[in-house]
Amino acid sequence: SSDSSSSSQMVSDTYAGTTANNVARLRTLGRDPIQLLSECEGDCDQDVDCGLGLVCFQRASSSSPLPTGCGGEMDSDYDYCVVGPKALDHAPGVNPTVLLGECQGDCDTDKDCGVGLVCFQRDTNGPAPPGCSGAPHTNYDYCVAGAKPLDSSPGVNLFSFFSLPRSFKLRECQGDCDRDSDCSAGLVCFQRDSGGPVPPGCSGAARSNFDYCVAPFPLRTWMTHLHGLLAPRTVGDITLPGSHDAGLSETNGCSIGGSRCNTVTQRLNVAQQLRAGIRYFDLRPALYVNTFYAAHYSDTQSILRWQGCLGESLSTVLSAVKAFATAHPRELIVLDFSHPLFIRVLRDDSGSFTQAQTTAFVRFVQAQVSRERLVPRSVLTSSSSGSTLLRTLWQDVLGTGANVIARFRNDFAALGQTLSVLSATEQQLVWTESEYPLYDRYSNKNELAAMKADQMQKWSDQQNTLFLLSWTLTQSQVQAVACMTTPGDWWANSILTLAATANGHLPDVLERYRQGGLRRPNVVYTDDCTSCVTALAVALNSDAATLDIRYPCPCQANSDCSNSACGRVGVGTDRACCPSGTIHTYAGFDYCGSLANGLSCFSDAMCQHDFCEGNNVG
Repeated sequence: SSDSSSSSQMVSDTYAGTTANNVARLRTLGRDPIQLLSECEGDCDQDVDCGLGLVCFQRASSSSPLPTGCGGEMDSDYDYCVVGPKALDHAPGVNPTVLLGECQGDCDTDKDCGVGLVCFQRDTNGPAPPGCSGAPHTNYDYCVAGAKPLDSSPGVNLFSFFSLPRSFKLRECQGDCDRDSDCSAGLVCFQRDSGGPVPPGCSGAARSNFDYCVAPFPLRTWMTHLHGLLAPRTVGDITLPGSHDAGLSETNGCSIGGSRCNTVTQRLNVAQQLRAGIRYFDLRPALYVNTFYAAHYSDTQSILRWQGCLGESLSTVLSAVKAFATAHPRELIVLDFSHPLFIRVLRDDSGSFTQAQTTAFVRFVQAQVSRERLVPRSVLTSSSSGSTLLRTLWQDVLGTGANVIARFRNDFAALGQTLSVLSATEQQLVWTESEYPLYDRYSNKNELAAMKADQMQKWSDQQNTLFLLSWTLTQSQVQAVACMTTPGDWWANSILTLAATANGHLPDVLERYRQGGLRRPNVVYTDDCTSCVTALAVALNSDAATLDIRYPCPCQANSDCSNSACGRVGVGTDRACCPSGTIHTYAGFDYCGSLANGLSCFSDAMCQHDFCEGNNVG
């Protein structure tokens, strides 16, 4: 189908970019950096120098190979943080005088642990804490990633009326705060409406009208961060951020009528979308010259028949999925395969896959992702409506140790025959529309108001099944044909241009949900997926009053933002909704104030720590 849609501002990773091979780029912050390092950052000396879920990769010499998952140039004799379980560290001992890091002990309460950590209480000679490696010390308890209980004991700042700060800084999950400066270093003030949700990373009952200090939300691993909230829910009560025609960030061959203008749906490739928090991927396989590609083709119902372009090779896509899923076992990824196409030549094709091609493709997917990572259908929970994902608990899905679902739609015409020739183990890893029912009907509209009305009505009508909200604008036939003479990505009516219009109104989805009467949509999917779509899913899953606007959505005017604050997040970037409503004017134009480490800045006032500095590339 030629359904195409939405966009949002491309939000760069806060800390590290990516290389041409879609791995994180090495970044050197100098010796003894003052902040916890992110993935592929250095120099580290030990695991406690690295953020949650990361360890220090010690290089034997300056000629040692690149750390796994990192690319770029290494500084001589520097060590870098990579994904991996931290080794248990008993060195702080009993009654430590400093806040403990991940996998350090001995702790007695959560207050002994640093940001994003809780004290994991063990029985005598109990097992090692989750996410840690090595032998624990007898009777020692250790700090691990988890939600801290809310602490309202500090109370209201009685001097806030006079704009005076507190006499002390609040710690994680403590309140009441009024601004980020009320919180300890590395924390921000999570602003709640009266009776609003529990802040992310915290647990327990929030006090009415109290705001609490929290760690900035990591969208790259948002499911891991919200695991305690998601685990007891059913899959039918969880929203995934999704990518339409996910593999079309590039073209690798087009038919006569195909061009970037009418086929490219994404600016981020699949590896980058994973790092932006996207978890549902619409992948449409095409077989061309013995290679499987993601493809975006449409049947023109004319003598030209199928027209479109090939995108990323599916070998590249699935390798990226395997690497990310292995590194982040609590991040569930859904691969939804549909529209299979066997292409003889780029301007003529022979239609859908044969039974042999379908069988080969299923086995290709399982080999590329690895069977260990694929969730088996045996997790399904029986219910009055049959064995489907709708009523299956999230914790049961991830309880298998696997975290990738491979779904094959009914337009694989020979899928039934394929299942009959697969082994029992192979069959268990194939999800069909029967086990994973998902209502997915795009609007086929190229105007925002018509698309929005169509999808909002379908959302209201489909409350008893898993529902995909297709926030996508579709080119008209005239617009698609016009792309043949104006082939660029940003022609007036290209897919990406239409997407920019649609994605700017993603907050409308959250606003409709807040009005009540509807289940969460199970997938919100768009074109030009970035962290903005992830932020919407996080807000829906946590019942947050507003989007997590520290990972902003695009805007053109203040009225586009829930906090009426539209500005720039860096030099030369597009306008976006500012975090926490902060907005300032500098050099004649608006920008967002108090940005986190690693984002582009051009004045000290833009930074949380009031310190803007250049790097070795200007």
